[in-house]
Amino acid sequence: KAAADEAESRTRNALDMMLLHRVPPEDTLTHDILAHAIGVAHIRALQIQPDEHNPMHLPLVAAKDAMVSIRARWDEKKVWGLTGPERQALITGVELYEQLLQASSPAQMEHAHQMRLAALKSGHIHKPKAKK
Repeated sequence: KAAADEAESRTRNALDMMLLHRVPPEDTLTHDILAHAIGVAHIRALQIQPDEHNPMHLPLVAAKDAMVSIRARWDEKKVWGLTGPERQALITGVELYEQLLQASSPAQMEHAHQMRLAALKSGHIHKPKAKK
């Protein structure tokens, strides 16, 4: 419980900093905390219901898409900022992460965490699908 509360607090603080435009340009950790939480949430959600009918799937994909867009903007301009849709996607993504964190065992969350780290190490990075 304490570890889950700490992870939730760290993620919520990162979200608040991003939403309130309080992330200094040189701070990439805040982005990384959010990206990791959303990525782990997506993995954990798909472990529970491994198909696209999972009600958490599309909102978490939208949150991952927002993180990619936010990072691309930072790469180009070296400032952190959010569009309206990105703000909502991140809020929803973090809310889903918090739900999954509190409903899952520490072992389940650690497994999802390790799966995300392995995916990143192998070069598997989320790329938004092209809009039609």
